[in-house]
Order: sequence, then structure tokens, then C-alpha cells
Amino acid sequence: MARDQFGKEVADAQLHVNRVKHSPFTSGSSLTLPKNAQISVRGTNGPIRGPWEKVVMNETLTNIIVPFWTAQLSAQNGKGTDLPQAEISVHRLKGGLLTPGSSVTLPKGATTSIRGFFDGHRSPWTRFHFTDGLTEAMITIGS
Repeated sequence: MARDQFGKEVADAQLHVNRVKHSPFTSGSSLTLPKNAQISVRGTNGPIRGPWEKVVMNETLTNIIVPFWTAQLSAQNGKGTDLPQAEISVHRLKGGLLTPGSSVTLPKGATTSIRGFFDGHRSPWTRFHFTDGLTEAMITIGS
């Protein structure tokens, strides 16, 4: 299962299991593996991949939770004024431009670049690491 830091299931996530046929799987898929099997799993959102995490199958393990991380997007100008009408691009994320206040959910540990556009200006690409501590991906557009 794919879940973010708030426990919310990530519906559009894909889960990769190394050395298993038919991988990737959608969140909630069923998979039978031998007892004590050692596997590695990771989540993806389109082409954005998280790191591999090792899992050992045992009698008590009924669900494998692949962690994702959600952060809110925001934009401001160089003077610190919010730009609610800006458009924001997340590198390699499908779906087009987003607006400030939108949330993005990526595999925990994934890194991607984000930039914004406003009033004929565009920000440089800024890298964000989707992991503990990231609640907001703030970009600065123009001066």
C-alpha cells in the first residue's frame, strides 16, 4: 500500500517490487511471497522514483506500506509577497501546471525540481527532497 505521512492512501501511486513478475503494482494489490523472503520495494509517481527499501516477509507482515510524502506548493516574489495567481511546474510530473495551494505527493525520499511562472517572469528550477520536515515547497519568482 502507498500511504503519505498523514496515513492517506496514494491512489495513483505505483509500487515496484524487485525480482517479482508483473511489477509495478497499484496500491492495494495483493501479492503472495514465500515466508522469510527478502525483497526491496519502492514507490513511483510517474517517472519520479523513491529509494528502494528492504522488507523481510514474516508471519505478522500482512501489508507492506510504501511511504510517500505530501507537500504544499507556494510561490512568492523577491519581496516575500505571496503570488496566488502563479503557475508552478514540477519536473517530470504529469498533469501540467499547478497553482499555489496545490499539494504534490511523491515517494518519500524522492527529489525533484520545481519552478514557477508569474507575470512574464520565471524562477530557476529549485530542488526539493520529499521527506521528513518538508511541508511546503516555496519558490521565489522575480524580484
